[in-house]
Amino acid sequence: MAKHPGGRPPKYNSQFHPLIAASLKQNGLTEQESADRMGIAMSTFSLWKIKYPEFSEAIKNVKQELIGRLEHALYKRAEGFEVMQVEGKPDPNDPNGIIPIRIKKVYFPPDTGALAFSLKNLDPKNWRDKHEFVGEDGKPIEIKVINTDDRISEILATLEGVKGRTAKKD
Repeated sequence: MAKHPGGRPPKYNSQFHPLIAASLKQNGLTEQESADRMGIAMSTFSLWKIKYPEFSEAIKNVKQELIGRLEHALYKRAEGFEVMQVEGKPDPNDPNGIIPIRIKKVYFPPDTGALAFSLKNLDPKNWRDKHEFVGEDGKPIEIKVINTDDRISEILATLEGVKGRTAKKD
């Protein structure tokens, strides 16, 4: 008879837990929220990602799918888009209970925030917030630090010289 390994049996179920984790992630929940909904500690969730490749892969696949959907929504919002909207209310005076509906086209204009975000990611060289300036041939720009007292004295001396020349001319 084989010796029992001891300890509590693991909660992990290879058929069930990857599907649950993927489903929760697909709904936009964070890993902490997913762990809470699954009734496990975040440390257990992290351990399962390391210990069970199918668990980790299920989460990664859904994460990539979610990123794709969000990118598509962002680009759509950046460009502006139209949707068809159906409106209708029951008419209390209609004995047949027919609901008249109206279909209208609704336009959502481009969103400047979405545009800026997209451009910063697609073309960071031209659209990033931080710009780097360089001197000739890509060398650093030389900055000369001047002692303000010396500079003030230099300016005053120049002004005195100009004043003296203009006084002689008069």
